[in-house]
Amino acid sequence: MTPINKSPALAAAERLKKENYIIDERDKEIIIHKAGADLKKIYLEPTSRCNLQCITCVRRQWESIPEGNMDMELLAKLIREMK
Repeated sequence: MTPINKSPALAAAERLKKENYIIDERDKEIIIHKAGADLKKIYLEPTSRCNLQCITCVRRQWESIPEGNMDMELLAKLIREMK
């Protein structure tokens, strides 16, 4: 079997992922950042059942979000792991 030659960009992306970097591709941009770097805040939403239409809410940017509640055991686990 002949090995597949990878593009330099693909090889670099794979190397960065192994070195604990996050590669975020959106809107024809590639953003590279260290996983967990400068983490200041975490927003948890235990429910998606909000019926308000606040213009600053990030939900306005999402296409479709199923309504529901986060399992309380999962919420407790996330809080424990963030400490």
